[in-house]
Amino acid sequence: MTIGLYVVARNTWKDGRRALIYAKDPFLIGDGRVPGVDSGKPAFLVVDLTNSGDTPARKAIGNTNYCATVGGLPNYFSFPPSPGTQPELLLPPKGVGQTSFELPNTLLVDTQLGRRNLFVYGVVEYEDVFNERHKTEFCSQYRGFVLQADGMVEKLIWSACDKHNCHDGDCPEKWGNAPCPQIGAKPR
Repeated sequence: MTIGLYVVARNTWKDGRRALIYAKDPFLIGDGRVPGVDSGKPAFLVVDLTNSGDTPARKAIGNTNYCATVGGLPNYFSFPPSPGTQPELLLPPKGVGQTSFELPNTLLVDTQLGRRNLFVYGVVEYEDVFNERHKTEFCSQYRGFVLQADGMVEKLIWSACDKHNCHDGDCPEKWGNAPCPQIGAKPR
């Protein structure tokens, strides 16, 4: 019985100390401050990756991608990774790192005007101080924006996707085989 209590206490202590990275809602940097207007300047979508744990997250590598569709995501969407790579991060306890990508201006305008639905998704893999690897997957859908008094965008509104928000063993090995519909296509 004593050994069993020790194991439970040790596992509880480890779980309370380990790093846990999660993704906050994306936000916009750069162009896109005037809804529906393409100024020709770049806009970047940024996702904060926050370590809520009491120990560092080491060798953290994030990968963020998006899917812009006329409708929703297919039932068996595969959530393919971005072709680009991000540098390895060290996230201190309660620290934040970021992953970002440039959003094509035409896509931003189409999204703001409601011609396409934008889904931002990704994965961050990292190692905790106990040398165990972890994975957090995330997905958010753009829902609209809030304007300031001067007509400029104050913030974007997002909601969690129905799928692809999970951690470690809660995530399936593979999500599906359907690609992103309408990527690169002109909206109807």
